[in-house]
Amino acid sequence: MGEIIFLLLLAAIGGYYYYESLGYTVGRFDTTGGGGLFPRAILIVLFVLLAARLIEILVKKEKAPFHFFGYFKGVGGVFFISFVIFTLLIKPLGFVVDAAIFALFTVNFLYYKAKDDKKLGGTKAIIIRAVCIIGYVILVNWFFTGVLHVNLPAGVLKNIL
Repeated sequence: MGEIIFLLLLAAIGGYYYYESLGYTVGRFDTTGGGGLFPRAILIVLFVLLAARLIEILVKKEKAPFHFFGYFKGVGGVFFISFVIFTLLIKPLGFVVDAAIFALFTVNFLYYKAKDDKKLGGTKAIIIRAVCIIGYVILVNWFFTGVLHVNLPAGVLKNIL
């Protein structure tokens, strides 16, 4: 029953965001769908997946206990806290710096927990992961700002980016 309530809560939040996405003004001759098109598309996919999971629960009559706060213990809790910190620091630090710090911490933490390797694979592996993560963050920043023309917070790098 707990998962059904959680799914309905997600659907309600998604419905609110869908309603909000309808408020973007679009010019009379604009055929692109406006600024709310992409959020609406994502929300429709979310609704389909929520409905599929709800139907699956009801058809199978699952009686498994739902432990909502169990997701926030251990690795999940560390990820959740780091994600909250990421969202709080994105404006002052900027997307590139904040995403790089978040990804470096999260990837190394998950690697440590998965491998139980105190050295994180050695210095060479850490450097390779760091270079790949920073390169990926810069690539994502370029794609969103240069190709899609989405303004991401520049933060401390506003004179460089």
